[in-house]
Amino acid sequence: MFDTAEFDTDGMFAGPNDHVTIKRLAGYYLIEAHAVFESTSVAGTIRALWIAGAFDYRLPVGAWSLTSLAASSPKHLVIGDNLYLWVYQDSGAAMDIFNGSDKTWLSVIHFSGR
Repeated sequence: MFDTAEFDTDGMFAGPNDHVTIKRLAGYYLIEAHAVFESTSVAGTIRALWIAGAFDYRLPVGAWSLTSLAASSPKHLVIGDNLYLWVYQDSGAAMDIFNGSDKTWLSVIHFSGR
């Protein structure tokens, strides 16, 4: 769940919420996501960021690795499209992500066209 918007000129986010909705302009958007996972003692795990229709970024990591994932992709979106950020790990152990505006975030920037 995201609870705040840093900068939202189009009212795409109303928190707390789990998604961003394209409300004003269709066109090309730069979609960026970032997450930092806590360390684990289990080796060979996968940590991933996924946004439906935008990207699926997976990274195998070793034990005790504090992992920071960042991914970005341009994507054509239309009014009414929703973007959800999923963060995944398969260590089999409980592993949190760090909170805070500089740790786990989703950014959607309109840059071209309709």
